[in-house]
Amino acid sequence: MQRTNLGNRNWDMGYGENNNSRSSLRGGFLPNNLRSEIDSSPFTKALGSSNLIMRLCLKKILFNLSIILYISATPSQAQDTPVLYNFIKYDADTISNSNSLDSLFAKLLRIENGSGEVVNIFHIGDSHIQGDFFSGECRYLMQQNFGNAGRGMVFPYKAAKTSGPQDYRTSFGGVWQTNKATLPIKENTNGISGFSISTKQNGAYVLFDMKGCDSVNTYLTQTLLIPKDNHGYQYKLNIKDWTNDQLYKVNYTDDDKLPYHIVQFDKPTCKWGLEFEGSGQDQFVLHGVVALNKQSGILYHNIGVNGIQAHQYCNNPDVFAQTFSLKPDLIIISLGTNEAQDYKKTNEEFARQLDSLVMTKAQYEGVPILITTPMESYKWGRPNPHVARVAEAWKRVANSRRLPLWDLYTIAGGPYSSYQWALKGLFSRDKVHNSIKGYALQGDLLYQALMYHYQLYVIRPR
Repeated sequence: MQRTNLGNRNWDMGYGENNNSRSSLRGGFLPNNLRSEIDSSPFTKALGSSNLIMRLCLKKILFNLSIILYISATPSQAQDTPVLYNFIKYDADTISNSNSLDSLFAKLLRIENGSGEVVNIFHIGDSHIQGDFFSGECRYLMQQNFGNAGRGMVFPYKAAKTSGPQDYRTSFGGVWQTNKATLPIKENTNGISGFSISTKQNGAYVLFDMKGCDSVNTYLTQTLLIPKDNHGYQYKLNIKDWTNDQLYKVNYTDDDKLPYHIVQFDKPTCKWGLEFEGSGQDQFVLHGVVALNKQSGILYHNIGVNGIQAHQYCNNPDVFAQTFSLKPDLIIISLGTNEAQDYKKTNEEFARQLDSLVMTKAQYEGVPILITTPMESYKWGRPNPHVARVAEAWKRVANSRRLPLWDLYTIAGGPYSSYQWALKGLFSRDKVHNSIKGYALQGDLLYQALMYHYQLYVIRPR
């Protein structure tokens, strides 16, 4: 079994070349049974939460001992042990300028110590993020470690006639108009989702069904991203239980400083619908919904638009205005694949587009922005050499602005690594988008990098 040594890390990354199931890719550092044994060890519990550094050190010792025992397993015991991909540069799976993430790490540490807080992470990007396989894997692992505070931003993509994430489904009725951030702004601006839908038809509705929802993972609070300044339209919005069509009693807890409505349901729900009731002259506009469960932990929002480039987000200021109003603790920007399709642009033009995007109010207010470079993909049936130019431009912007940078281009293997990704089934047919297995690998690598620097923060003298 091959392993990697990432600085002081000696972790099994949990990826097998012959293992195609998504659930098996959610391994973290070791198989779940070993991690649970470490966490439940009487030695670990004996230290309690009062001496975090000693507890972490002991867990590290037990962790390394478990690795030794795991490696020394008999062939019959280790026959399903995953093998690392030799083209992935695991030693490069770090974040430069990581000190900018201290505010995030401080809040994660407080959550581990029982503060009851919520960490808000916004992952903004293109089709790689709209589908949520990459960001969804990182969300899953973060919530496994720090708690699940809810699904985050959801949007009725079906009503917008586009694809969406797989962990919830939507349905709609009536006539809806749609706009998205890659198109010229029409009457209605695009909000945090990068989309907007609107209707003037009485009785038009959208429905949400959160998959995997149970008695614990229910949603009590819905932040309805409905513009308040809606051209003076007067209408009624019915919020219904999808399962029995009963109306919810809702408590509007609007903040005058916010540009959208906040609604509190009178009971937990996993399925709900929004029904418009108004005249033909009135109009209802929806930018998205943020689903919360009133628990401590991670709230990880995916915000992606198929085909988008950095400069198009700049043309939609409400995306970042609404993001900032939701008090982010971290903004991750994953763009570049679409920019690399435009081979006529110079490196300076690439850098200027991203620089304009990151110079937002969020940065001035001290919210860390993590830049990720795109990994190599195909164009015209062969590796696209312009991805490397975009990745270099992204690195230049991050370094000049002292922003955290996660260099997926290098981590994934650099030039011609897309051949290997394709051979191992980590790309979809177009070899621009990854397979579910490939996105899960990316999500885990990002999670590993964040946790590496978080652990360094925890043990850093202060």
